[in-house]
Amino acid sequence: MNLYGDLEVTIDRLLKPQTLDFSDVNRQTLNQMNIVPQCFLKLKSGIEERIEKSKLSDRDEFWSSTQMYLHLTLLERVVSRECNNALTDFMLTTSHPQNEATSRAWIDTFLFRASTMVAPGKRMIFNMDQSIPSTTVDPSSLITISGHTDYMAVIAEDRVATAYLENPFIDLAKLLRSGFVVTKAQTTPLSEYLPRVVFQLYASAKQLETYTIRGALTNGREWQFIILSINKGGNGASYKFSPIIDYSVLLPMDGGDPKPLQSRPDVIAGILSDWVRWLMYHCQSRLVW
Repeated sequence: MNLYGDLEVTIDRLLKPQTLDFSDVNRQTLNQMNIVPQCFLKLKSGIEERIEKSKLSDRDEFWSSTQMYLHLTLLERVVSRECNNALTDFMLTTSHPQNEATSRAWIDTFLFRASTMVAPGKRMIFNMDQSIPSTTVDPSSLITISGHTDYMAVIAEDRVATAYLENPFIDLAKLLRSGFVVTKAQTTPLSEYLPRVVFQLYASAKQLETYTIRGALTNGREWQFIILSINKGGNGASYKFSPIIDYSVLLPMDGGDPKPLQSRPDVIAGILSDWVRWLMYHCQSRLVW
């Protein structure tokens, strides 16, 4: 047995740069990188008033609240959810989309609705499958992380938004001081994907050169919102996450079209719009919508 040889191999492995992909990440990885959870986020009071205000302010938009509900109803009628573990209580179903293509139909609906809720003269832009270049975990580490996020959303003035559409790179998002990450879960429960989206937020914050970033984890119907804050010095981070916000569908007894129950879709779209708009503000212990 060559102890010196084994020692050299071990030292070489420790000193050699390592690259992690987002798909490699689990809770143990987060602990090793000093990325730790904090308290839950929760909705502020007065949510009903804000829902009604948002409905009135953009009721003439194509993707108004009414249009969103009509589109969700259409999805329930024509898109298979491929659900293997639906939870059904009488005629109230909370089944969830199970594959990537199906999830996108629901996710896109909420993002389109959120895009109409920005200030006049500004535009929300989505980049699907956003590449996150290789990023150093912390200043003293040889470990780098890289991969893709399912969506990166930014808000910019119309003229700048056009430029971003043509060049949707994260360097431009950094100049815009914007960049909201949405990650879709391919299976349930969402909790299995939480470490992955937290690591994506960590890498995105490093690339955007911001100490605070926000994002969402979803399978289309269930949504979980996360705020991540980089530690001073750039070594590790802390994150806060909301309880899962979902919505149910009412199946009429007469066999009519299934209908999404009111309010929850408006809440989800409202949080998305607000969080993309105020992305770079300091994190709070309450959802800002």
